[in-house]
Amino acid sequence: MSQRSSLSRHVHDRFREVFGDPNNSLGRDDHWSLQPATDKHWIHVLVNGTLEVPAVWVFDPHGQGDDGVMRVAIKDESHVDDVIKRIQNRMKRAAK
Repeated sequence: MSQRSSLSRHVHDRFREVFGDPNNSLGRDDHWSLQPATDKHWIHVLVNGTLEVPAVWVFDPHGQGDDGVMRVAIKDESHVDDVIKRIQNRMKRAAK
């Protein structure tokens, strides 16, 4: 199997630091199910993409003014924490 780029490893490592171990992993893909509150629907986060450009998909049934899907290609390490912050903000809004 081909090796992940250092950027891809950084993204996966950072997501594990912030959100814990993924609920599911398959190959190079990691999936988290995040529940904003016990009475709220889960927000699903998938980190996958190519070896060079990781992608983050967020499926949010709480639909905060969008179609409930956030998709981002991460092109450098400085972008990772911004994406994590956006997910955390979705969690906070959904928990209300």
